[in-house]
This record gives sequence, C-alpha cells and structure tokens, in this order.
Amino acid sequence: MTGFIKSVIATAVISATFSAGAASLNDNNFTRKGMETNNLDGSTQVNFSRSGSTAAISPARGFWRPIFRRPTPEPTPEPTPEPTPEPTPEPTPEPTPEPTPEPTPEPETKSAPQGLFHSAGIISSTDQRATIVRDDINGEEHVTGSLVRVSWKAINPSEGVFDFTPLENELAAAAELDASISLAILDSKEMPQYVMDQCETFDYTFRGEAATTCLPWDSYYQQFKAELVSRLGAQFDSHPNLRGVYMSYAAMSNGIEMHWRVDENEFTAAGYTPDRLEQSYNDVMDMYAEAFATTPILMEIHTVFDESHLAENAFNHCYDTLGSRCGVAIWWCASRMATDPRQAEYPVYHVAQQATELSFAVCQTIGNFSTQPDRFDSGQGWTPEETLRNEMDFFIGEGFKNFEIWSADLKDESLMTILETEYAPLLK
Repeated sequence: MTGFIKSVIATAVISATFSAGAASLNDNNFTRKGMETNNLDGSTQVNFSRSGSTAAISPARGFWRPIFRRPTPEPTPEPTPEPTPEPTPEPTPEPTPEPTPEPTPEPETKSAPQGLFHSAGIISSTDQRATIVRDDINGEEHVTGSLVRVSWKAINPSEGVFDFTPLENELAAAAELDASISLAILDSKEMPQYVMDQCETFDYTFRGEAATTCLPWDSYYQQFKAELVSRLGAQFDSHPNLRGVYMSYAAMSNGIEMHWRVDENEFTAAGYTPDRLEQSYNDVMDMYAEAFATTPILMEIHTVFDESHLAENAFNHCYDTLGSRCGVAIWWCASRMATDPRQAEYPVYHVAQQATELSFAVCQTIGNFSTQPDRFDSGQGWTPEETLRNEMDFFIGEGFKNFEIWSADLKDESLMTILETEYAPLLK
C-alpha cells in the first residue's frame, strides 16, 4: 500500500474517534495534550494537538476530506520561433566604368633656331633660277641654316590663288644639306594688289620712293592675311627643316620690321592710336600662333614714334601665348645700339634682353663686317676682324644664340675662319 493511501486511512480513523467523544466534552475550553492512534500497519502514533475553544469545532462536521488538486503544470513555453532569415540581397553590380579616353598628345614643338644663319636676298618671283640655301655656304659645317624672305605677292598673286613653289624648293634644298630655315613673308608694300584694292590704304615714302600699304587694323586686310598664314601653317608647320617663322604685318617698308617711320599726325588722322595698333599687331600674332603649332615664331622689334610700348606689349602677349616658342629679333644688331641711350632703338633693347632669359633672341647684324665696319664702330676705325670679334663677343655674352650673317661675311675667308673656329662652337 502506498504511503499516500496509508495517510488517508489514518486521517479517517482519527476523525471518527474524535466525533465519538465529542459529546462528552463540555462546551468550555479544552486541552488536548496527546492522542494515540493506531496506524494501519499496527504501529501507534501520538498526535499532539492544541488548546482551543470548542466553538471552533463543529460536532456536526463530518469527516475531513482532503482536497486533491493536481498541480498546475508549468506552462510549456512556446518555442521561440526561429527568425525567418532575411533574404540575402543580390549584390548590386558595380557599373562598368567608361574607359577614360587617352588624351590626344600635344605635338612635339621644335627647338628655337640656333647657330649661324645665312642672311641673303628676297624671293620676289616664283621663277627662281637658284635657291637661297646654297651648297657653298650651307654645306659648310659651321653654317646652321638660312633666313628665307619671300614676297607675299609672289606666292599669292590673286585672291584664292597660292603657289608655294619657292618655299618648297628652299626646304627641299635645306633637307639635302641638313640645314635649317627661318621663314619671313614680306608684307606691306609686298602685299598683293587684290588686297590693297579692297582695304583702306595708307601712303608713305620709303627710301625716297612712294609706297602704299593697307592699314593694319582694316578688316579686309586681316581676312586675307589670316587665309595666307593658315595655308602656310597647314603645309609647312610640320616640316622638320623649318625652324622659325617671322610674323609680319602691314607696317611700312617690308612689314617684318615693327617700325612706322611716318608722320604721326597723318597716321593719327588715318585712325591710329597706340591701343589700336597694338591690338591689330596681336591679332596677326594670334594668326601665326594658331597656324604654326610646333614652330617657333619670331617678332622683330623697333620703336614706334620713339616709344617702346608696342614692342613691350607685343612681346608680353606673344610670350603669354607661346612661352619659349616666342622669339625676339633685332635687325639693327650692333653693340652701340644696345648700349648708347642716344640711339634710336636703345629703348626697346631691354625687350630683347628679356627674351634671351625667357625664350630666345636673334641678332641680324646691322651691316656686314667685311665692307661696313663703320656701321658698328662709331668712328673707332675697327678692322673687319676687330668688328666681328667685338660684336660676337658682346651679343653672345648677352645670351644671343642665333646670328643672321650676311653673304659677304660668309664668303670672306678671313672672317669665315674666325666664325668657324672661335664662335660656331659656342652656338652649338
């Protein structure tokens, strides 16, 4: 018998005994000190009770029945649901970058003309019997190249008609002799008649002869000039033997030299102001800069009405545009002109000095040494050899590296020996 059933039976017996003796108890207080009961297995058990009032016990109450309650089971916890995993998003593909186009390489620019150049005459017709580039001069090792001057009207005789045969011949001869060329297209009185027929003109006198040119700011003149320069650049800029191009504009005489030796009042009446002349000069410079993207460009400088403004401002514009490809030439190259403040071109010499430091400068001697030493010596009576050494020493010391020497000097045996042995090696 299980312990649980035994306990229930024992409790029932005690309850019956208690009820039987209840009548004999008075209704007053009672004291129960001990009550022996028999257990179902024959053993005895003393139960102790407490003192109390009979009123607390009801005689009519039946057996005490235990109340059985099933223990409230612990609630089974709801299983924690496994979290539904978020779907792994498909990775957004990185956009394929557009390939960066390779930049178009800038064309390689040519170095400045350098060394001894042969300065000869002018090509005024396409009917050439010989070239300026000559084997007996340019074939000499110490002669680097030639200055080639060509009349505008010789290569562009009528509107839209161009014949560059003279230039092609000179460059072909230069290529055979591995010689360099500096090219100058004469303007002003050498411009074609069809240009002067359409532009506003200005009359002047040059070396005692009457001459006419377009005003440099005239729109028709600039239109025709732009076409000429553009065609020249398209055909010859890439030629490896072309090492320099002189810019020219509608100035008096040959158009290459900057000066205007005319009456300033008459020129002003024709529309001249310093700003207007400067702007027209820079406009032409821009034509050359655009057409000749790889070839150095040279500007010859002079005073204009005894002032240096045009030369200074023009070089600033040229250097800002072309940098080291902007060269300055002085076609009055003599040390007395560079050192004596009383000389006409002294006010602009500092522009050439600046060019020797920033880019390059060219010395075209004011005359030849062999027959005109008096143009250099200011009366000292130098010999041709003394004159040559004095001038070459001065200008090489000043930073000049390109000299345009006249044919007479390059054919003089005594001067040729000095140039070959003493100066050509310094200009390499």
